[in-house]
Amino acid sequence: MNNTEQLLIATLAHLLKAPAESLSLTVPIDEQGVDSFLGLRFARGIHKATGVELDLTTLTDRPTLQELAALIDAHL
Repeated sequence: MNNTEQLLIATLAHLLKAPAESLSLTVPIDEQGVDSFLGLRFARGIHKATGVELDLTTLTDRPTLQELAALIDAHL
């Protein structure tokens, strides 16, 4: 797991109030309990941490944390 993946897991775990170990890099985030409201908060947290802006369309197009991490790493 790279640093960006760790950051995404930690950010999502915080928002979901769930242990990081319960989250998966390869399961779509909507299947892990993220709805559109949490998706916006998640995107805001990612922007604060990385400077990369994401919108809900991006979260839908790249629904797993692994895919999001690759996108963010490509922008950094």
